[in-house]
This record gives sequence, structure tokens and C-alpha cells, in this order.
Amino acid sequence: MGLASQGAIDEANDVLLTGSYNQKLNYLRTHPVNPPDGYTGMALTDKTSGNRDRDWTKMTIRNTADMVGFIKMGAIIRDQVGALTFRLKYVNEGLTQNASRTGLIPCWFLPWKSRQLMKLKIEDATTSPNLNLGATIDPVPNPELFFTAAINGCSVFVVGDPKHPSVYHAGITGNLKSALGLTDFMRLGGTSEAVWRSLVGRSGTATKPLGEVNRNDYVAQRVGSASREQDRIMSHGNYTTFQAMMLESEIQGRNDLAAIKVTPWGCVFGLRDTAGQWSFNLVKNASIEYFRVVRKKKLGKTKLKQVGERMPSPNAIRADGTIDTALLSSSPFNTRKPKSTRVSIWAIRNSSQLRALRSITTSGRLISSEDSLKTEDHRAQEVNSRGWQEGMESLRRSRPPPSSERCCRTRHGLELN
Repeated sequence: MGLASQGAIDEANDVLLTGSYNQKLNYLRTHPVNPPDGYTGMALTDKTSGNRDRDWTKMTIRNTADMVGFIKMGAIIRDQVGALTFRLKYVNEGLTQNASRTGLIPCWFLPWKSRQLMKLKIEDATTSPNLNLGATIDPVPNPELFFTAAINGCSVFVVGDPKHPSVYHAGITGNLKSALGLTDFMRLGGTSEAVWRSLVGRSGTATKPLGEVNRNDYVAQRVGSASREQDRIMSHGNYTTFQAMMLESEIQGRNDLAAIKVTPWGCVFGLRDTAGQWSFNLVKNASIEYFRVVRKKKLGKTKLKQVGERMPSPNAIRADGTIDTALLSSSPFNTRKPKSTRVSIWAIRNSSQLRALRSITTSGRLISSEDSLKTEDHRAQEVNSRGWQEGMESLRRSRPPPSSERCCRTRHGLELN
């Protein structure tokens, strides 16, 4: 499978711009989206010292103009190929007038910064239906959509009133235990989840209900009921999840595919309903990497060779995220040696990986009742089965890449032929 098709991009933009609450919820729960990291050079406040670069503390975005942006969905060219991402622009980037925002989707957006807990507080749509972001800027309707930066081990917390919650994004590049030091790491809880929860501080009470998503939920699952930081499922030397390992086992050796690697990743989005209350969801995704086994006969003997897929040129993606199909079919492909081109070529769509078992309800608390979990599990299994069958059909129909660089259209996007 190749890039997300232009039709898929147009559908995403249309649903998020004009769809109902349920249409948006269903779409975002069943389509992989990998948000950008975001800009963190805006004015930030540390409640204790006012220092904008203090590690291990909550850094609050000061100005609403830095919390609200406009997005437009586009394709990903590398890594989570087949998934969507979006381009984010703020009002001070040429969007001061309503006319300049045509076709763009207003969105609350929380970026991330290593070693810090980035925070924003969503304004109540009942008291602030329109946001005034500056004297010369046209008011912005209070967005009913929220995204935070892509998560690959980060924790996300939602605290407070469901009509105007505070959202935190906590994470680090590298190893949290090493960065903090063993003494502080153990003092704050002894696991990454507990450390970030401790640093969020006053929450999880009747007045500040807490909802959270942690790495255990989507990329580094714990082994059974183990509580130590290192007791997590591993594959290929990296932390992973039980479901990702099951997918690897299911695909391995089928359809002339070899060296399968399934990499889980996540996305957190939020939506405001017609009553003005917010709910937040963790969407679980995965990307599959593989070599295709090619058989060649020579002197009566069959030789097996593992070949990597070739990827389209990044020049085929325009600045606004749309796809230049003419350039895509004529541009050169990545021609690195096969052994180094085991790239991610299929982000599982319509499957889930998309379970919302760690959804945060409008009360700000995670779904916890057994009945709720069973209901979500049942839905997930239906979606999983449907998406998995479609994905396997896609792999069965695809052919080994020849030496030519021709492309053809398929209903799953662009595929080498």
C-alpha cells in the first residue's frame, strides 16, 4: 500500500470541517492520524518560577492565540505510510481574516516538549462561543476539536471540568529513569506512568477528576500485573504490545512476506459534544514493515531474495499536504539498497489498534466499569476483523516490485505494479 489517497484526504477534511459530532468521532476512531510535534516557542509560564524552560514542571501556554490553530489533513510520506497527518497554522501566520481561513479546520492543539509537561486550558464554549485573539484579528469560533502532538511513549492527562478541562502532554526524548536519576525516579513512583502522574500533582480528586493515557496503554505494555518499569513486552529489542506481537505472528511467512515488524503508535484527540462537554480518546495504530521474498531461477535452481519496497518521492507531497499525482507517477523512487529499504509501507486502517478502551468520558474519568470495557472490546473486535481482512486482501493482491518504476491506482491508494 502507498500513500493515503487524495480521496481519503478530502474525506477527512470534509468530515472534520462539516460533519456532526458522531461523524467526527467515528471517523477519528477508525482512521490513523499522526499529528505533528508542534511549535513550542510561544510564551510559556511555570507557575512556580515563571521560567519558560524549566525541566520536570508544568509549562502552561499563556495566550489563547497559541492554543488555537487551523489544520488541513494531508498524507504522510515516511514512517506511518498510509496514515494521515495535518499542517497546523496559527492566526499570526496569515490567517487574521475569516476569508483566509476558508477550508481550514479550527482546532485546539497541544504541542510537546521533552522533559516538560506542556499544558493548555480549553475555554468554555458556553461563556466564550467566540475567541478574540487580537484587536486586528477576526474572532475564531471556539473549536470543537482537539489534538495533541503525536505520542510514542508519552503520557497525556486531562484534569478538571469537562466543559473547560486542562490537558497535559508529558514526555521525554530518551530514557526517563536515566534523565531523572534513580533516586528521584523511585521517589516519584518508580515507573514512567507514576512519575508523570506525580508531576501533574493535584488531580484525581472530586473537584479535579483525572483521565490519563500512558505508554502501557499503546506502545509498551506491561507483562501481566508486573509493576517494575522494565517488566514490559519486548520484540526486536524494543518495547511493544501483545496485540502488535500477535499481528506479527499472524503475518509472518504469509504471502511471501518476511522479517515482519509491527510498530504500535498512538494518537489522542478530543471532541466537544452538543452539551458543551469534552471527551478524549486514545486511538491505537500500528505500522507494518516487511521484506518481500522474491524467487529467481538460475541454472535450474531457485534462489530466494528478500527485497524491500520502494517508496514514492517526498516531492509528490505539496506544501498544503495534497498529492501531486502527476509527479508521483513520474518522480524517481527511493533506490537505496534493498536491505536498507525495509520501510513502513502500510499503516493499518479500519482496524484497531483503534480501540478506545482508555477513552476519557465527559466526566473526566476513564471508562472503568467491566460492562463498558466489554462493550468497547466487542466493537473493537468487529472493526478489527473487518480491517484485518481488508488489509490482508491488500497484501495478497500486491505484487513484488520489479525493476521498472511504474505505478498504478488501486482502491487502497498507490501501489507498485
